[in-house]
Amino acid sequence: MKKYIILMVMLLSCNAPPQPSVENTVVTKNFFTLTDYKDVVHKYDKPIIIQNLERDTLYCKVCNRWEVIRAVWISDKDDYDYFVGPHHKE
Repeated sequence: MKKYIILMVMLLSCNAPPQPSVENTVVTKNFFTLTDYKDVVHKYDKPIIIQNLERDTLYCKVCNRWEVIRAVWISDKDDYDYFVGPHHKE
């Protein structure tokens, strides 16, 4: 039984998604452009550097509002999807 638990821990610890980089965003005229999972384009004044299931709140120049950005690793695509929604304290 202990062997199976150790094996399970080893397998799960080796499958961490890669860390996102600034390369996932496009820099244009001091703005960082991000395309979310709905193919909506957002522009921020800071780079989006968040890991799997982490969040960040930035002001979008296109939507003119504060938005919560969440990165989710999609193993089928072998890439991140970004979920963007309005910040609720506006």
